[in-house]
Amino acid sequence: THHIKNDVLLELREHVEDRIPDVSVYSIVVYADGLTKLSKLKEPIMRSHIAFLPTIYVFEDLQLGEESFADEVNQNILFILLNDDKIEKFEDNVFEIFDHILLFENRHQADVIDILRHYSAKGHPIPENTIFALENVVGIPEFSNKVLEVFENMIKNKQVISEKILHIFVDTLYLSDNEQLREKSFQLLDTANDNQDISDEIFDILELERAALNISSRSVDSDYAIAYLQTKTKE
Repeated sequence: THHIKNDVLLELREHVEDRIPDVSVYSIVVYADGLTKLSKLKEPIMRSHIAFLPTIYVFEDLQLGEESFADEVNQNILFILLNDDKIEKFEDNVFEIFDHILLFENRHQADVIDILRHYSAKGHPIPENTIFALENVVGIPEFSNKVLEVFENMIKNKQVISEKILHIFVDTLYLSDNEQLREKSFQLLDTANDNQDISDEIFDILELERAALNISSRSVDSDYAIAYLQTKTKE
């Protein structure tokens, strides 16, 4: 049963920091592989195993003889986190892994972004350092849309977003041919305005768009909207 597997992994975990390097490396590799197999089988994984993953993440190298196991272990760790159905709040040391990958690695960035998409969609907050690391990759075309999804979730979760990211949504509002995308950007900026102090520049853009929407929908606010537009054009 999965209980036995978890228990075996608990025993194996005891040897992860063994003084004999080969024993330590072997234990880390087998432990990470065992957890990945449980994850693939959709078996329950003890939360203590999830909490222990940052301890075995390889920031430099992990060699047994001539062979390096760093990439295999790290890939397994990210697979487990990506497929963790419970998605509870991560400890700070898990985010240290994400920050390191987003800032300094070229591999596994897509996995980290996917983990953060799922994590933020569950309503969990993203720490400041990780926000900075995400801003670092938002301009990379292959990641851009998924990174923006994380920021969308953050806005919905009432987190404060930088002007740099808000301006990306402003650009979509102004430049996109897709009406749904423009509408979504407007709603996100409107929510961000409720969550935080936004710059006068973005606030004015938001209010001009709101006025235009009120006029085009002939809402009860359209008289106010026309008056607002007239005052803004006189400025």
